[in-house]
Amino acid sequence: MPVRHLLEADVPAVCDALADAFLDDPVMGWIVGREDPTARRTALIEGFFRWNVKAGQRRGHTYVLADGDGAVRAAAVWSPPDVGMYTEAEVELWIPALAGAAGAEAVQRLGALGEVVRTLHPRDRSHFYLATLGVVAEGRGRGLGVETVAPVLARCDADRLPAYLESSNPRNRTFYERLGFRVIWEASPDAGPVLAGMWREPT
Repeated sequence: MPVRHLLEADVPAVCDALADAFLDDPVMGWIVGREDPTARRTALIEGFFRWNVKAGQRRGHTYVLADGDGAVRAAAVWSPPDVGMYTEAEVELWIPALAGAAGAEAVQRLGALGEVVRTLHPRDRSHFYLATLGVVAEGRGRGLGVETVAPVLARCDADRLPAYLESSNPRNRTFYERLGFRVIWEASPDAGPVLAGMWREPT
């Protein structure tokens, strides 16, 4: 399954695939709540991934892995060096959508998470930032995540650029470590789940 850049027509399918990938994610579940899986999926799509994917699309570094039938199996949203993941204008549009999809507490929790990230994000911004990587549940363990991030990691190595991410699920850390990332910080926003910042030097 070849990895390619996101197309406009891919956006709904990518949002749905990422919601599937993050349905049991500790941090995302803490933010949006919702005991019912269907309600949680909707909140993830409407309150988070629609904005995340569109922001990545504008930055030109969102990659999609789809099968022969065109079904999205994995996606990676990157921000390139020295380019923030969201502008203030994008955040101003995003926050009301999150509140509408998941409630005011979700906005407060995202704010607490954002404060942690802003405080601990490496000061040197000359790196690629992996904002989101998701593989649908049925595709896990098949190397799809590795394939999806490969184009940017190859560029990082070729251009001698580091990469950075925040892992929202402890079970994913060994996956990222195999790709060359290492944990550089751990923190828990407002007694929520632990988030880990991970850094990769070019190889």
